[in-house]
Amino acid sequence: MAEKKNIPIRADAVVPDTAAYNKYYMRVSARYGVAKWITLLLFTVYLLGMLVWGRNSITYENFLYLLRDFNLSSASSGVYSQIAYEEQQNMSFAEYKNTLAVVGSAGVRLYDGSGNALFRDTTSYKTPVLLTGERYMLLYDEGGRDYSVMTTLARVFSGTTDGDILCGAVSDSGNFAIVSRTAEAHYAIDVFDASMKNIERIYRDSYVTGVAFDGAGDTLAVLSAKSENWTLTSEIVFFRIGTEEAKSFSLGDRLPIRCHSMAGGGWAVVCDNAVLVLSGDAKLLAEYPLSMMTLSQFHISDRLIGLVCSENVLGNTNRIIVLNEDGESVIHTTVERKISGIYASDVHDAVYLQYDNSVERVAADGVKSVSFTGNLIQVCEFSGNAVLCFPGGAYAADFR
Repeated sequence: MAEKKNIPIRADAVVPDTAAYNKYYMRVSARYGVAKWITLLLFTVYLLGMLVWGRNSITYENFLYLLRDFNLSSASSGVYSQIAYEEQQNMSFAEYKNTLAVVGSAGVRLYDGSGNALFRDTTSYKTPVLLTGERYMLLYDEGGRDYSVMTTLARVFSGTTDGDILCGAVSDSGNFAIVSRTAEAHYAIDVFDASMKNIERIYRDSYVTGVAFDGAGDTLAVLSAKSENWTLTSEIVFFRIGTEEAKSFSLGDRLPIRCHSMAGGGWAVVCDNAVLVLSGDAKLLAEYPLSMMTLSQFHISDRLIGLVCSENVLGNTNRIIVLNEDGESVIHTTVERKISGIYASDVHDAVYLQYDNSVERVAADGVKSVSFTGNLIQVCEFSGNAVLCFPGGAYAADFR
């Protein structure tokens, strides 16, 4: 045992009044103790009040509703080197808050860049379609009547339509729309705000082929077509949500397929025989005709419009056309192979072409290719990296 040492105190040293200091701190501690018990008492009274007067609102669904504004994302910075998941029917893939969203007839799964499962939700949609915005995921059953809104934490809203669902749209702000058949008119477009409140219903007599929001969710573009006396007439209408304002542009005898809000503020409209770029006030900015060829596949990102046009019946001679957001051609080449898919990059001035056993990255500075084995379903892109998605797993492709 160490020997205790007696340390002498200097004669001129000032010795503090220990008793006085202790009394002071005891008074402060007592005050904090009283404040603590008062706080606990008030909190208990508040909880009891909530349970008595608000017990009908304390439900599991309302608890999930509180999660709608939690914009959590994976902290992983991986590039999806290897992800394993269970195979489903009718699978598709998308990026959502730096995660890989895998959707199929059994439900939705989210995976981070390291392959860790972050979220799963079980559904029984026969033909599931997943749309993602910066805030929510919108999942609906095309041809069915059910739809859901999800975050990275939970399903926060579910709904059922009166008629079959045709299509839908979701904005980065959280507004979303569902198009369905209805008894009042041929088609109804139900518009919801970010709080899941149905704020507007738009009726259309002509067949709705597509809808899309602008980034802010303030404007909804609606494509529609109808046939009268064996003549096809179509149009795009821009509805200003919450107002009576609506501006239309006639597409003539073109069959509209898809519209998309571009990063620069314009709208890309893909038709069967042309691609149009319109302004937000329904003015034509550019037109790219697709004459002497058949549009077989396309994909629109916020920056590019990628098109695959067949030049023969067999589909083994294809023209690859890539347009920028102004409708100008930035890539135009011919491929003597059958193409099973195209994906337009959101980061690079490039598109990814999917073949039976390889994927090509086609850019203005050249073409790079990677080979694969297996049944490739879809090519996606995350943080500038192309990800090859198969029935049972996905991995990042290296185009170096």
